[in-house]
Amino acid sequence: GNPWRCDCRLLGFITYLNRRDSIDGPTCSSPPHREGANLTSVTICANGDCAGSICRCNIGWTGPDCDEVANTGATGCGRILTGSPAGLLTSPNFPRGYGDNLNCEWSINVP
Repeated sequence: GNPWRCDCRLLGFITYLNRRDSIDGPTCSSPPHREGANLTSVTICANGDCAGSICRCNIGWTGPDCDEVANTGATGCGRILTGSPAGLLTSPNFPRGYGDNLNCEWSINVP
């Protein structure tokens, strides 16, 4: 079979296959986390946008397909907020300053 590299470059073709009646599509040969998966069953760039062959994740998401919630680590800086109609955001270590090059990203989903 063809060596299908199932990444963002194939997104249009995979979308086309998924719109057709159920077919047994070819399988992915790479990247490693998709090896052997049927093209009609893979999800590419679930919470992000494709840029060439790379998925650029939206705020709060990570992983090769942007399908994992990002871990903000020990900084307590940035997360995904959902549901609450009101709240308070503060910078890390507020009211004191915080270190250089700290990037806080918040995604606020309102009902």
